[in-house]
Amino acid sequence: MSPPSSRGTFATALFGLNHLNCYHYLNKRTDNNPALFVTTGLDPGRLAREDISRFFIELRRKAGINKKVTPHILRHTYCTTLLNNGADITFIKELVGHEDIQTTAKYYLGVSKEQLRKVVDKYLDYGFPIDAFY
Repeated sequence: MSPPSSRGTFATALFGLNHLNCYHYLNKRTDNNPALFVTTGLDPGRLAREDISRFFIELRRKAGINKKVTPHILRHTYCTTLLNNGADITFIKELVGHEDIQTTAKYYLGVSKEQLRKVVDKYLDYGFPIDAFY
């Protein structure tokens, strides 16, 4: 079994969520499959997309969450939270495993409407209260 550091940047990103549990999971595995998550049994294989989807549906049901939750949404939330809390975009690029910084910028440097509203409220000053017109 290779050490966690040789399993790639996805493992690194996952360790940020709960590194001790992930480290324990990786150390318990006895297979040589390069996939981070594998099936159980004599010949473990990479989990299929359908397996992950069923897993997330079950977790959502158990947690009583009605909104759609997918691995992609969690990945995007992870990166957006890092960015909003001041993480440099180059670190986010490495954590998500993008080859090109342009890909990371395309997805994570977009400006949300909430951020735009905050900027306008903070920096646009006409010298009188804007709500006077409403």
